[in-house]
Amino acid sequence: MEEQELAIQEDNPDLFFECDERMHALYCSLAGRDGVWGFISDAKKHMGRVRRLSAQAGQLDQLVRDHQDVLDAVTASNMDRAQEVMQRKHPISHAVSARADEDQSVYGD
Repeated sequence: MEEQELAIQEDNPDLFFECDERMHALYCSLAGRDGVWGFISDAKKHMGRVRRLSAQAGQLDQLVRDHQDVLDAVTASNMDRAQEVMQRKHPISHAVSARADEDQSVYGD
């Protein structure tokens, strides 16, 4: 997230989203759900325009705060809070979670 904050300071949305991709991949890996990343990556392709528009609207700071909220909840072992933040701020996470639970053979390791 520090790299994301640096990208914001440098007004570099390309760097921000590159860091964002790495962070999400890391979260999936740490959760033991490496296989989920492929599903998320495919879904995020369709959201690319929306993500770029949020960068133009100056909402990158809020994205970093949301990511920090998730990290804080996970660090505190408060999975309910982490899930709440992800579902509220990253609506696609609910669909990914449901799909992963439905088919552990595809997304589980």
